[in-house]
Amino acid sequence: MPHWKVIGFYIFGILATIAGIYMIKKGQLIGWTTAGFFGLGTILFTIKFFYPNFKWVNFTTLDGSDTKSLSKEEFMKRYGEDGIFNYTDTGFICNLNTRTIEQKWSDIQTLLGYKKDLLTYDIICLTVYLNNQTNFVITEETHGWFNFLQKVAEHLNESLANWEIEIMDPAFEAKTTIVFDSQNRNLEQIQQEQNSM
Repeated sequence: MPHWKVIGFYIFGILATIAGIYMIKKGQLIGWTTAGFFGLGTILFTIKFFYPNFKWVNFTTLDGSDTKSLSKEEFMKRYGEDGIFNYTDTGFICNLNTRTIEQKWSDIQTLLGYKKDLLTYDIICLTVYLNNQTNFVITEETHGWFNFLQKVAEHLNESLANWEIEIMDPAFEAKTTIVFDSQNRNLEQIQQEQNSM
């Protein structure tokens, strides 16, 4: 953008803000909107003018790396990371914030998949019920989610693959599905048993 246009926008923003303040003093309510809009715009424009490399939205992952610069190999590496899980020949270890769970694959009693509506987006969740009457919940944002789903599908039942895609539609509607149940129960039976505990 040419330098004279930048100065022109800046002067216009200041003048519009002053006009808004004048309207407020005259008792006109529209002055608040005018002063607020152009005042905020002038402040943001000033920040961007003096700090041209400033980013309003930073496209980074939780570990601070830039998502735009991920190569296909780096993405596949993250996709296959174990995250909060460690795997043994017969089971897995899940390192949660408050506890560590070590279980055999055969100890998994039920897997229930569902969506949670978080107003602006849905999140896919998986509750893992174990034979010792403990359970834990992971979400698609849990570090190691994809690899855990792949391992579950390998060790329990091949048909588990891609269950999360089936519950995505329709959006913003809770949709609980049985991903796996060792006793082949229906959803109502599982929920009755869980409620009785």
